[in-house]
Amino acid sequence: MVIDTGSYHTIVKPNILAHCKMKPTTNHFILETAGGETLPVIGVHEAEFQLGRTVFRHQVFVANITDDVLMGLELMKKHGFQLNLQERSIKTGHDEIIISMPSSDEKFGSHCRRTAVVKDDNWETKKLAEEQQKDEDIKPFIAWKEEGTRPEWKDISNKSTTLKGYWAIWDSLIVEDGILKRLWENTDGKEIRKQIVLPRARVNEVLQEVHGGVGGGHFGVNKTLNKVRERFYWLRSRADVEDWCRRIDAIHDEARNKLQFESDRLKTRYDARSNNSGYQAGDEVWLYNPARKKGRSPKLQKSWEGPYTLSRGSTIWFIESNGTPSKNESCSSGPPTPLKRSARGSEK
Repeated sequence: MVIDTGSYHTIVKPNILAHCKMKPTTNHFILETAGGETLPVIGVHEAEFQLGRTVFRHQVFVANITDDVLMGLELMKKHGFQLNLQERSIKTGHDEIIISMPSSDEKFGSHCRRTAVVKDDNWETKKLAEEQQKDEDIKPFIAWKEEGTRPEWKDISNKSTTLKGYWAIWDSLIVEDGILKRLWENTDGKEIRKQIVLPRARVNEVLQEVHGGVGGGHFGVNKTLNKVRERFYWLRSRADVEDWCRRIDAIHDEARNKLQFESDRLKTRYDARSNNSGYQAGDEVWLYNPARKKGRSPKLQKSWEGPYTLSRGSTIWFIESNGTPSKNESCSSGPPTPLKRSARGSEK
């Protein structure tokens, strides 16, 4: 894969999508390089990419380009990738991938500056082969496959359930570049997919990325399982996905319960400090009047006046002093709390 900082769209070579259905373009698009060269667009496709542990989908243009994939700025912007040319790295959520950069003397047929991405070491062929050799169930099976000899049932009947499961699908398993893979074919036989037989030690890592990673979406069991089976295979994968989703759902439920508990606690504290008793005619209240007189220290002046007695007219409340309604101290129905003045109940 090549990053093209002079291209806005992502372009893929046709042979990369040979087994996929491609949509023809409704308009006649023409690609034009910085050097003025033109190239027709064959079609568009909703493709799935993986950089490091990040799997994502993006619409790409298909054209007869020299490189297999040209990653454009639109894709990096949409999925939040951060390209740092000084540190020679690209960040994709959880991963920071080191990139190799061409020298300034190299030319690529256009005036765009481009950098080639180096694959994540954890998913390189050599690393995967080493991980499979460490797995007690996969290691002997690879040796049998390379020898071309299928053992008898009596020779493996005392082995683990996983190894016996792989033995049962002997014809569907192949060894390619030292890696054990399973051949998956759809019902109409038009699509054949090579699934990596995943070592048990890598199962949680795959489930974490497929279900909750940047390219994931916290899908349910079926969607998560379908995404897993696009690239990987191991026995009891459905049970593992169901258990993973169940545990994640339990964690989410616990988090929601704690948030609700904290919300209820804060509401209870707030309600305890509020006055919900209301007012009745004849109640004695104090009037909040923070007006200050010049020439006297604010510390020596009172902010409350009263007590006053509440009385109610047809639609408004009055506060009375010495049997006479106080001027300008009426309010609408409800607690008497004017903008700059408020009342509080006095102790009886």
